[in-house]
Amino acid sequence: MIKTNLRPVLAATAVALGTCSAAAMAAPLTEMGFQQGAGWVNPTTDGSAVTGFFGNQTFAMIGGVMPQPRYPANVYQGMRWTSPPNTPNFPGYSQIELFSFTDSDSPSAGAAALGDTDANSQWNAGEVWIIDRLLQTNYIISGTFPNPLWIADTLANLRFYSDADTRANEIYLDPNSPTRISFYETFNHPGDPAGPDACDSSNPLNTQCDDIFTVLSTELDPLQFAYDGYLYTINFALIPGPGVLVCLGGQDCDGIVPPGTIRVFTPELNPGESDIFVGMSWTAQRIPEPATLAVLGLGLAGMGFSLRRRRDRT
Repeated sequence: MIKTNLRPVLAATAVALGTCSAAAMAAPLTEMGFQQGAGWVNPTTDGSAVTGFFGNQTFAMIGGVMPQPRYPANVYQGMRWTSPPNTPNFPGYSQIELFSFTDSDSPSAGAAALGDTDANSQWNAGEVWIIDRLLQTNYIISGTFPNPLWIADTLANLRFYSDADTRANEIYLDPNSPTRISFYETFNHPGDPAGPDACDSSNPLNTQCDDIFTVLSTELDPLQFAYDGYLYTINFALIPGPGVLVCLGGQDCDGIVPPGTIRVFTPELNPGESDIFVGMSWTAQRIPEPATLAVLGLGLAGMGFSLRRRRDRT
């Protein structure tokens, strides 16, 4: 009795589902184009009670205001802090700059070692491509180094395109996306204590005293958007340059990194440069069509009705 009642319902449901599946459906993208435009917000003028520069060095934004519409309004390429005035023995400076890329000029384009697994200069699903480069320049400076030395926000406009390279068809824009970064500048001149034992913080690179960047793990949460029947998930990660160490929350990097945070250790160099990269990858998943879900719901409802009818007759 159950089979007799269920067979027509199941058959009708299968036909309807097959019809939906056979209908013309768009295929997922095999490659995407992107354009990232990120810059620093001046932490001393942004009106925030949290951000700021807290040392006694001379602080300034560098690189000029980045152009719109690629970049958000009033963001700069970098920040610089120099020794306090009248310190001739330590005339140097330290700075952090932010460089953004598109799919056509990303360092990953065509480079298998950086994520382009087929080295075809196309950003395909699953490949990790670089969208930002943070360049730290480190010279001898003096002054007070509170912890942190500065807290600053970056803002980014991240665009996605269905047509790679030409970037003529924008399918999603993530505008004015903020990331908050803290930085701890450590001793780096001959007049200060030297050696790992003198550092008052973690020193996993075993330099004079590693510099430390800190960011909340949630700042790298995935981004999702729907396009042409598919859900695209964008994942982000910090990629260390040579001599740089990225430590996730819970890891032991000369001390346990607090859960929910990411710490990046850069070597104490004089002079020297350190790179931190932001990588991005994507996946696509088919979104069930409303008609398919509705037919499936009718099929399940029909099965329930047949079962109830059989129970009523027994």
